[in-house]
Order: sequence, then C-alpha cells, then structure tokens
Amino acid sequence: MKIGKSKGPSGRRKGKSKRWRAEQRAKAEAEAAARKRARDAKRGVAQRVTGADAETRFHERRAMFRAHHGQLGGLLHALASLTHNCLAHPLLGLLPCALTVRFHDRSADWLNHSPVPTHSDLPEIPNRRAWLLHNCVAHPLMGLAPLARAFDLHEHSADRMNVEGWV
Repeated sequence: MKIGKSKGPSGRRKGKSKRWRAEQRAKAEAEAAARKRARDAKRGVAQRVTGADAETRFHERRAMFRAHHGQLGGLLHALASLTHNCLAHPLLGLLPCALTVRFHDRSADWLNHSPVPTHSDLPEIPNRRAWLLHNCVAHPLMGLAPLARAFDLHEHSADRMNVEGWV
C-alpha cells in the first residue's frame, strides 16, 4: 500500500468559515473606525471651542455635546452648564481656594470635553466686588437663562474684574 496525498477536496478548509472570518474582519474594522472617530473628536475639541465671546462658546459647546452624545447631548450640556455656571463659579466667587479652583477646572473640562485636565492657579483678585458680580451673578444667570443679556453681563463683568486668565 502506497501512502501519499489525500484525494479529498483540496479547497475545503477545516475550522472557521470564510463568511465567519469576513464578519469578524468587518466587525474589527468598524470598532477601529469608531475608536478613531472618538480619538479624532477628542483631539479636535480644543480647536472647536474657540468663540471670542461667551455666547459663541455656549452654542459651540451645545453643538459639540449634541454631536458626541446624540439625543441626550442637549440634556447633558444643560447639566454640565448648570454645574459649571451655577455651582462651580459661585463657590469660586465666594471662596477662592485651591479646592474650588480644582472643582471649577473639572467642571470646565467636562463642559469643554477636554481630553487633558486643566490646572489653574489661584486667582489674584484686584477688585473683589467685580469678582463677586462676575462669579455669583453673571455666571448663574448664564446657566439658568442663556440669553443675550446674560452673555452681555458676563462679558462686561469679565472686563471689569480684570483677573488674568479667568473669564
């Protein structure tokens, strides 16, 4: 008896089918594309929120939240805006210390979808009254009623408080 090559079907593979392998490849490619979109979105966030005034930045952030989170984006933006404007800024205005600065930075990172945590220094406050007006009146007003007058008050109070690096 001679031992040689098998005479069975030569093109047939044992194990996983071609269809299964194609499905797995397509699934892996889709996951890689989703990760790339998320990575690119994180990189582009700092470039997208570039508005010169508070109203422009508000609308840019709301659009960014809607793009990232779909139908829940508007609600999440409102929650982030309320946290930042109605909690972080009044606390910072009343008690400017390292803890409130850190809380402000975290809420700002959330609001801006910042991929890198912000680390701000303690503010030097030359005009305490303007500082309080800005943080305890203008910001909560923007958070509760994001209207043109609220944004105008924010811009005016930011100019009057004259604190480097804090808007």
